[in-house]
Amino acid sequence: MTSINEAPLPWTEQNVLALLDLEPAGGDVFISRYNQINLNGHLFGGQVLGQAAAAAAATVTGLTMHSLHAYFLRAGTVGARVAFAVERARDGRRFATRRVIATQNGKTIFVLSCSFFHPQPGFEHQTAAPAAPPPEELESLADIARASGVELPTGLTRLSHTYPIEVRPVAGRAVMQRADAPRIRFWVRVPSAASTDNPQAHQQVLAYLSDYFLIAAALAPHRSVFLDEHFEVASLDHAMWFHRPARADEWLLYDTESPNARNGVNLSRGLIYDRQGNLIASTAQEGLQTPRG
Repeated sequence: MTSINEAPLPWTEQNVLALLDLEPAGGDVFISRYNQINLNGHLFGGQVLGQAAAAAAATVTGLTMHSLHAYFLRAGTVGARVAFAVERARDGRRFATRRVIATQNGKTIFVLSCSFFHPQPGFEHQTAAPAAPPPEELESLADIARASGVELPTGLTRLSHTYPIEVRPVAGRAVMQRADAPRIRFWVRVPSAASTDNPQAHQQVLAYLSDYFLIAAALAPHRSVFLDEHFEVASLDHAMWFHRPARADEWLLYDTESPNARNGVNLSRGLIYDRQGNLIASTAQEGLQTPRG
């Protein structure tokens, strides 16, 4: 059995299913095998979010996750494994609730509460998907980064090579510029998720990708979303509601906007649609945006 003190295994930087696959450590405790670095040199928040969702789901049978709420308490380090301790807060006839505490080096870095349920018949409605060109007609973020003609910050140079998440901004190369409004729409998918048909696994990958680029909507009217290295950006909390099943390896339209930014923090919200216009999930996140030093 893996010890929490062992170093993480080297990750391929492509296989997200492997990244989210945790090792049981006895009882309701699970340990990460791999880590993913973010643009600030710390753990990618989406990794911890997806892994915590996977840990919670491992303790639930026959129910579907419908919501999660999380706080990022400390920046995680890529050099140490993460331990996820699950508390079975409630097991009811229709609903189950789990709390997950993620720790590294004896300190709590992240907490998650999530709820599972038996879907029931009921009324239905949804917000219509916005108009957007199909992803095949758009450049990838990696291609835009390569063609930008500017020197990207160190953390963002990875965008011009391979990356586990494929992103195609609806605004095309204009995404490099300051926008008129705090809104960004982009197509997104995780190709490595194609190897599974497990709906829970696709939910966990969806949670993983939901943290990526969400904060950019709040930055869009103030500066390029391709940040310089003198500006600190970090997720503070994250909420997500799952409305309909979807495959994370297929193109999904992520419509993000920010209703407020003040006092060094911002709020961003997102709606995720499939190609048929079905609303898959909703997200909300408060983020930090302050100059360094």
